[in-house]
Amino acid sequence: MSFTTATLAEARTYAERARAKMREFRTENSKKIAAGVAAVETTGTAYAFGFLNGRFGGEHGEMSIGGVVPVDLLAGTALHALAFFNGLDDDQAPHAHSIGTGAMASCAYRYGHRLGETMAINAGAKTGSSTLGGAPSNAQLGGAPRVFATPAGQQYTVAQHP
Repeated sequence: MSFTTATLAEARTYAERARAKMREFRTENSKKIAAGVAAVETTGTAYAFGFLNGRFGGEHGEMSIGGVVPVDLLAGTALHALAFFNGLDDDQAPHAHSIGTGAMASCAYRYGHRLGETMAINAGAKTGSSTLGGAPSNAQLGGAPRVFATPAGQQYTVAQHP
């Protein structure tokens, strides 16, 4: 196949039409694209903080400053404050909000999970001694028993009620 002026002009026309279609697509779907990007930023940040807390969070599974302030909560709050109080350009603020929300979601999940574990342990304590201390749970309670460890190293086996 040889390239002539006509084939190059035709290729240029195709390329310009493709660019115009992409511009039109971006214009028509800009809100949907922005929502998709925000979802990826939020979940990606929550995943990253979950990984970092699990890997470097020690026995509590939480990276913190001075053992008091969780890093993900601090980062999320700082990013939201930066975006709210005009510390960023208008086109950067939505990204800071998405990443800040992901960081705060990581912290909220962790604390909610801890509360749920505590409540499960307390509920297990009410069903009798067979569900505590690593003893096998009753099969009639349904579900597989779950073993939880507290920060102090104690282990509890909790049976899920049907």
